[in-house]
Amino acid sequence: MFWTTGTPLGHVILVVENDGSCAPDGIKLVSNDVHDSMAGNYGGVYLVTLRDIESGFVSTDRYLGWSEPVCAGSQLSANIRHPVPQ
Repeated sequence: MFWTTGTPLGHVILVVENDGSCAPDGIKLVSNDVHDSMAGNYGGVYLVTLRDIESGFVSTDRYLGWSEPVCAGSQLSANIRHPVPQ
């Protein structure tokens, strides 16, 4: 999943599990930095839900979309799914 953050690189989050409901609590993600203030770390990597991300770490209005999984030896498709209208 991709978000714009106002910096050139933005934020990328890896989806590791989806329970099929598409509910924010049912989508598990791996993201860095999201719980650094609670953990006392800098640059930590955390298993979180989409609800955790949308509760203030990354603004929902900055969501750009997602891509199909990229596996060993595969190339990333040029198109991103569900992009925000320009």
